[in-house]
Amino acid sequence: MKQRTHNKKTIAQSVSYTGIGLHSGQHVTMTLKPITTNAGIIFQRTDMPAGVSSSILSTFGNVVEVDHSTNLGDHSRECVIRTVEHLLAVLHVYEIDNVLVQLDGPEVPITDGSSKPLVDLIERAGIRELPYHQERMIIRKAIEYSEGDKYIRISPFNRLKVTYHIDFPNNLIGQQTYSVVLNKSNFIKKIAPARTFCLLKEVEYLKQNGLAQGGSLENAVVVAENRVLNGGLRFDDEFVRHKVLDVIGDLYLLGKPVSGHVEVNKGGHHLHTKLLQAILTQPDCYTIDQDPVSVTIQSLPDRNRLRSYKDRVDLYPVSNMAL
Repeated sequence: MKQRTHNKKTIAQSVSYTGIGLHSGQHVTMTLKPITTNAGIIFQRTDMPAGVSSSILSTFGNVVEVDHSTNLGDHSRECVIRTVEHLLAVLHVYEIDNVLVQLDGPEVPITDGSSKPLVDLIERAGIRELPYHQERMIIRKAIEYSEGDKYIRISPFNRLKVTYHIDFPNNLIGQQTYSVVLNKSNFIKKIAPARTFCLLKEVEYLKQNGLAQGGSLENAVVVAENRVLNGGLRFDDEFVRHKVLDVIGDLYLLGKPVSGHVEVNKGGHHLHTKLLQAILTQPDCYTIDQDPVSVTIQSLPDRNRLRSYKDRVDLYPVSNMAL
């Protein structure tokens, strides 16, 4: 089979978005700018005082906190950028690996709690290919991390596939499973619109601990025992779809598009980043820069673990999927 090649990508023009930070509560203007020097995805705070490092490369090694969001920072933690996962999910699916993200505050705006406005932002910016070959991480051997009944696993697959199961002690959320083989089209339609969520009884705790200071019914689904407080859901399983969104974003902290099947049970940012750590410390489980279509599928996840969860699956045949 002929080797497929992909070029690295940036955006075609600068675009901006102004909104509130979910956890900081600060209004922030975010400007995305093209990078043509193969420097990666760089977050830069323009509000930092002189003498303090203000630029942070988007990479797993710069993750400083994963409490209800994924936060990047420098080693001193003087410069921290919060809640990067929703933007990274969009960049991952569009395979944009060079862009400057300038922020005049500490957090990526939460928009409406989903990635749909960020998709619109990228569509408005357009895509520009760069004269550099794009590396891809191809999972060749299954690897798993678990904590009790919580686990996250990645196995060989010739695209990015995510299967996610949640189980909340809430009558409205309960058990939900969603599985999808990602391409740009189904991400835009089925994953990007899914909003972040929380239980009403958690709101006071979060605010007392310095989180969700900017949270409102305009940017998060808030759930009481038997009802959604802000006008209904976009999907009947919006909760688990948003978890899929989160893990797509967190995976991009590996620095390149990923081909593999990620299976998560009762996960969150903590579990997601534990998988990244496991992958990077076991380099025999992946290869770089090979054609993902040629992957030999030899150790897929045990789907029996999910059958009892009324698995909802949106699978797209390989022939219909954009590379």
